[in-house]
Amino acid sequence: MTRLMALKRILLLVVTAWVLSGCAAQTLTVPTPQGVSTQDWAAPAVEGHGDFSRLMKRPLTIGDYSTNQLDYSLWATAPTRSRTTLGDPDQGLSGGTETVRNDSAYRFVLNQGGAPLARIQCRQVLDISGVFIAHAEDATERFEVSANDHYVSELVCESTAIAPHWQPWRLHVAARDGRPYFGVLRLAERSYSVIGTQASQSFELGETTGFYLRFGEQPRALVQRINGGALRLHPGLGLPEQRALVAAAMALLLANDPVAAE
Repeated sequence: MTRLMALKRILLLVVTAWVLSGCAAQTLTVPTPQGVSTQDWAAPAVEGHGDFSRLMKRPLTIGDYSTNQLDYSLWATAPTRSRTTLGDPDQGLSGGTETVRNDSAYRFVLNQGGAPLARIQCRQVLDISGVFIAHAEDATERFEVSANDHYVSELVCESTAIAPHWQPWRLHVAARDGRPYFGVLRLAERSYSVIGTQASQSFELGETTGFYLRFGEQPRALVQRINGGALRLHPGLGLPEQRALVAAAMALLLANDPVAAE
């Protein structure tokens, strides 16, 4: 929201890069759940994940699944911003409140082996409010600090069938105060917990590193956002469950990160 926040973000990236340079020989991965071995889990190749691929609207592929007709709206394209100010913002001390709301959407057709299975449509909303204090010598020289007192992000995705055997699902996750998304994926009578994390095998990062998807207490999928993206799937999944988890993983990989947006 302010220059101070931007400087904090840059400092975080610099520190992260410095730490990564010291661990160049070690590949960062999302930790597997405690007490769970994923050695026999399926690990389909993930290609096309990342900001550059997303901005270029290149397809995201996971194994033989791919996004087709990807229509993506950038998180920060046109945020709605409002501010109330007490004092002269161009002279002396001033302060007040500020709110920012960003509302964007993305959608794609999920293909398997080139055949369309379903349409996936997502909407993501970010609401920030806070206070600021500024001091200006004149209109060209101004210093400002701010603090957020409300930070909520929400992502809702739904699937509709193209192929007759597709089972529709709904993903609803939310995040507060710059934490990773947390919520639920509903597939027919089943509900999966979706748990975001900032952890890696080495340390915690200032971004969402991945997601755990659980059915009850049983992990069913592990989605990794860092290092180009990755997905691991429980070997006991039925085909409808596997397809739903792959599509949900794609939606989560394409979503903006509420942690990095802070």
